[in-house]
Amino acid sequence: MGEGIMDFLRKLYRDSQIESEYYPIDRDFLKNHLDTLLLFDRADIVLGVCNCFPESYAMQFLCCFPEVWEDLERHDINRMVSNLNDVGRIPFLEFTYKILELNLFSEFKAISLSHDRLFNYFAERWHDLTLNEEEIEDFEDGSLARLEAFKIVGLKLQYGLGIARANNHTRSSIIDDLKCKQP
Repeated sequence: MGEGIMDFLRKLYRDSQIESEYYPIDRDFLKNHLDTLLLFDRADIVLGVCNCFPESYAMQFLCCFPEVWEDLERHDINRMVSNLNDVGRIPFLEFTYKILELNLFSEFKAISLSHDRLFNYFAERWHDLTLNEEEIEDFEDGSLARLEAFKIVGLKLQYGLGIARANNHTRSSIIDDLKCKQP
């Protein structure tokens, strides 16, 4: 990942604190920068945001930017999974599971990246892997991108890349996904 993308992401982070209507970042602010963002490698954008910025910012950024997930290939997902640091894995997995409805826990288990720590973290915070009413309202009020856009992208990734669908409806089904059990 080049310094150019990190410089731009740091600038967005600083500017969003001042210019975004919703803290820490919103869709309207990000839309003003889409053309420039889309010049960069999309996997590098996700890696940079998840690895280098606070979890709340990373989650909100990803919830404002469905375009970053379009046209990803299997090797992009593998590269992201392999290059996320301990900090970056949390918002990445929370976002991909809760919003895109992708179960990537087995990907982390397959390459032995802190799976036990991730399991313990999310087993205690399983409710973070389901959308609550307040979050749904944030998608509906326009501060984030449309939730339907993420559902479409998630389905394309599930079927196009063979990624398992998240089963985020009950605590027991989430725990099964965390354990990498097949339904």
